Amino acid sequence: MQNKQNHVFLHYFFIISTGFAINFLAYTLNQRVLKTPLYMDSIGTVLVSATLGILPGMIVGYFSILISSVIESSQQYYSVIAVFIALLVGYPATKGVFRKLSKVIAILPPVVIVDTILGVFLNSLGFFDSSPVYLTSYAKNSRIQQLFSEIISTIIIEAADKLLALLLVYFAMRFCYLKLKKNVYSYVERDIFASEYSIENSSTTIKHSLRHAVAFTLAGAGFLIIITSLLFEYHFNCEERLKEYHEQAKTLSNEAALLVSDELLPIVLQMKENTDYVNVKSKMAQNLRRFPEIRAVCIFVEEKDGRKKAAMYCGRDESEYVKAGDYLPDDINPNIRQFETPIFDNTGMKAASAMAYYSLLDVRKNSLDYCARIFSVMLGVLLCIVAVIIIVADRNLVVHINRMTDAMSRFAYDTDEGRLNSVEKIKSLNIRGGNELEALYNSICKTVSDYINYIEEANRKSEEINRIQTNVITTIADLIESRDSETGQHTRRTSAYVNTIARQLRSDGKFTDLLTEEYIENMTIAASLHDIGKICISDTILNKPGRLTNEEFEKMKEHTTAGRKILMDITQNLGETAYLQIAKDLAGYHHEWWNGNGYPDHLKEDEIPLSARIMAIADVFDALISIRPYKKAFTIEEAIGIIHKEKGTHFQAEIVDAFDKAMDEIKSISNQYLDEALANIGKEA
Repeated sequence: MQNKQNHVFLHYFFIISTGFAINFLAYTLNQRVLKTPLYMDSIGTVLVSATLGILPGMIVGYFSILISSVIESSQQYYSVIAVFIALLVGYPATKGVFRKLSKVIAILPPVVIVDTILGVFLNSLGFFDSSPVYLTSYAKNSRIQQLFSEIISTIIIEAADKLLALLLVYFAMRFCYLKLKKNVYSYVERDIFASEYSIENSSTTIKHSLRHAVAFTLAGAGFLIIITSLLFEYHFNCEERLKEYHEQAKTLSNEAALLVSDELLPIVLQMKENTDYVNVKSKMAQNLRRFPEIRAVCIFVEEKDGRKKAAMYCGRDESEYVKAGDYLPDDINPNIRQFETPIFDNTGMKAASAMAYYSLLDVRKNSLDYCARIFSVMLGVLLCIVAVIIIVADRNLVVHINRMTDAMSRFAYDTDEGRLNSVEKIKSLNIRGGNELEALYNSICKTVSDYINYIEEANRKSEEINRIQTNVITTIADLIESRDSETGQHTRRTSAYVNTIARQLRSDGKFTDLLTEEYIENMTIAASLHDIGKICISDTILNKPGRLTNEEFEKMKEHTTAGRKILMDITQNLGETAYLQIAKDLAGYHHEWWNGNGYPDHLKEDEIPLSARIMAIADVFDALISIRPYKKAFTIEEAIGIIHKEKGTHFQAEIVDAFDKAMDEIKSISNQYLDEALANIGKEA
């Protein structure tokens, strides 16, 4: 086990290290040698995301950008884009998309769209100019046209860059699988976000996953914290930069004033392009380059009318260049701030002034630039943290909840064995941790155990009640037999015949939806009550030694309706049960014929309950082979012949077929009760 874990760790370490190396080398090679408009800084990220999952891909992409930012600071902006690339590639990879080239190509559009939106958004704020000159140089200077040109160029370059990365990774994986015979897909289709157990495999439907709620909550809270922090940071940074720019303007203005000594002041004021003048201007330009945030520095003379004439001017923007001798514009941009240093002549009189300019827009732009770097870095960190927390929560919370949910949803209530197996499965989960989840698990185990004990106690009592009810039914059947000297053990034999025929039908695949084990058992018990209505028939008719007259037979036929009424009254008092429902059907309809010529309701075919159809053949067969005062007992073969003659008229054909197949067991039942009867006669003798 330890060796396997070490192997997996080394595998992860090797691929992650390879991803870092590929990102760094490909980016450096392109920047210094190839110099293509592509970025080539996400190949390693795609490789790791496709082979190990989302989180390793995020780590490689994020830290690769941070390392690259040491060489080029503007790379920091791409850290959040690298994290999104890992997410957009890693998730489809877990679904097996890298097995087919067409599915790999399908990943490209969402990746390009997200990268373009993020890239253009950052560029549109003026943070940095990452658009290559190859396409955008033909655009006009209008902001709308520049933005449109930038969008088009970004889409084209992103599509080419990410397509190259996806194809390289796809063919590299195919090479490993086909040439090196390494099953890389076993790693590809492993979702780093997925736990060892997924509720998707269970019978439970989850509409709103807990992991999604955790992810969105963390991401939303983290994003809100980042935005709030950046708003405060932007405000404070603007204040600090404003002080810094003011100090720089002050320093530059003072240095410009010092450059103009008593000897050089007249030369500068004369504004003649001689050597001394050029030297002073050159030194002032050098000082300006030391302070990139300062827009311009100049020396001017204020005339009596208040106008300011430039004696020397150095600026960064050629469009704002002021020639020596020109007057400085009166309408200075309100966003421009300046610092002025007076220049005195050798008499101590103010002869001129040095002034340095800086822009509030530069302050805001640079503060935004600074906050954008922080935002990109922090958002990338946030996404990685959310991924880690999801995994931790998934493996320590969600996976156990899913296991408990699945075990409970699959709990088998119908059989003793199923209940015991379900309880053992729940106990085998063995969820530990000393936290609320363990307490919940222990509560579930206790509840399930108590529930099983309750069911067992209920079953025990139910079985006891069933035994009592069965004894009551048997006693009633014995009471009926005691009044009818002709029937003997008729009810016991017919109950056994019914059980045998029903099981044969089920074995033949007939009526399997109805002939369950419970139904057959209830029907066997209820069969003892099929002649309960004879209680209402007078002893004169019931025990008449000869054949009944038509009037007497009509009176005898009433035992079916009387039996059904008796059982209906019992049902109203005791409540409806399965065997009482069957007993009502048996008592009321066991003399109905398949063709509708029976009594009392002349039901036919499927209108007759199945239990009554089975009872009919059992009742007739036992009557045929039994001795009656008005007839001798038929042999079993003679009885079978009579039943076959009435196949399809009196009896349903399928039930007659089952009766024939079960004949050996039926004969055994008949002989068993015959032996018991002879034994009882011997005892009486």
